[in-house]
Amino acid sequence: MRHPPDLWPVEAVRLIPMDNQFLIQHWGLLAGSVLLVAATLHIALSGWQHSASGQLRQALAAMQEQRQVAAKAERVTMKAESRLDSLRQSSDKVRPSYLQEAKEALQDARALQKIADDRLLVAENHVRRIILEEFPPIKQHKLRSRYLPADLRDPRPFSF
Repeated sequence: MRHPPDLWPVEAVRLIPMDNQFLIQHWGLLAGSVLLVAATLHIALSGWQHSASGQLRQALAAMQEQRQVAAKAERVTMKAESRLDSLRQSSDKVRPSYLQEAKEALQDARALQKIADDRLLVAENHVRRIILEEFPPIKQHKLRSRYLPADLRDPRPFSF
């Protein structure tokens, strides 16, 4: 019984070795392919960042950062309030200048907390705007309920 000849002759499958001589002869092809890969990655990354989900991801990161800043400002305000309370309790033993400094520190902390809360509100509104403009109405309610939970803060837009 005779075997059929190979479908792939040895000469057709022979691989070209990648040695220095090959690279020297085809350096333009190699450089062009590297540039093509870099350009493709750049275009894909920029398209991914400018897509609806990319914009939402960036806005959510900014909102999370503002939440952390607002939480830190609230902790500083609470610390300033407790310091002022402790100084008021022992006001007969404390210099009036220390009491005045504590009052000013509390005012500064409250002002910074108000600014941080306003910046958080701006970041939340930016997320709302992206959800409204970039996503279909079917997904909007789900995204708003997922990323913007209802909170019981001051409903006024800004505090001047």
